[in-house]
Amino acid sequence: MLGLSWPGTALDMLGTQRHIRRPFWSRKRVQGMSWREITIGEVRWSVAPVAERVANTHAWRLMLSCRVPGQTKSPVWAATGLQSSSRSDLYAQADRLSDDKVAAVVARHLGIGPR
Repeated sequence: MLGLSWPGTALDMLGTQRHIRRPFWSRKRVQGMSWREITIGEVRWSVAPVAERVANTHAWRLMLSCRVPGQTKSPVWAATGLQSSSRSDLYAQADRLSDDKVAAVVARHLGIGPR
């Protein structure tokens, strides 16, 4: 099994690390490819779709996670208004969005352009 030892820790010295997995939050995060790359004004954004569960319902809401490549700031979250009872259906709807529509959603969230 991979990623099970914590070198230099008490668990490593006791030899008990074989039965303990590294917590999910301490694993390396790999930055994957963005779903879309859009340009708003002079700024290029990497955009990824995210399905968010709507409280007290069985519905999922499509959110867009937007980052400027090379910056370590937290992502900007933009709501699209798309909802579905199925996550896979929601991602299929996201794939059908045009780049112009995605750019419009992000620009509206940033306060650029028409509301």
